[in-house]
Amino acid sequence: MAPQLLRFYQTGSFPFPYSTNGEDTALTVCRHKGTPSLCFLTQTPGEDDFVFLDLNRPYPHEIGRFSSPVNHWRISGIAYEQPRNLLWATEGSGLPHENSDKIIAVDADTGILTDSLRVPLLDSHALAYNGMYFVRSDGKKLEMITRSGSIVASMDVAIGTNCRGLSAAP
Repeated sequence: MAPQLLRFYQTGSFPFPYSTNGEDTALTVCRHKGTPSLCFLTQTPGEDDFVFLDLNRPYPHEIGRFSSPVNHWRISGIAYEQPRNLLWATEGSGLPHENSDKIIAVDADTGILTDSLRVPLLDSHALAYNGMYFVRSDGKKLEMITRSGSIVASMDVAIGTNCRGLSAAP
């Protein structure tokens, strides 16, 4: 079977009220203090804020923010775990010693670091989680990772260094 080209169609839009000047932006949909929200973070060289926009309004409205956990200032991938209301995050740094060997969990209401998984080094730029497995990417490679941090599958991405966003469903 011949490969097919992907096609994308815009079905709606949500005005984004922030201009950012960071290197990467991570985002996911989650609940923040019980409200369906768009959580985003723009990666800068220093401390960053997780920002939450209320999705129940016709126009975006910020309903909360908190700083990234101490020494985790290069977050470039975020995924959401609904049952425990956790934001899982991976870090991209360009430098392998700056937490790119961890996937961390942050409480989506308080910003408190609650868990950390040690994983093989990868300069991560994207993260997805479906309740059973994580998938992360450095732009060139996709890795499927268990909850214990073991890589169970990996593949090179044929589109080069452009795979910097991931999503997952249970």
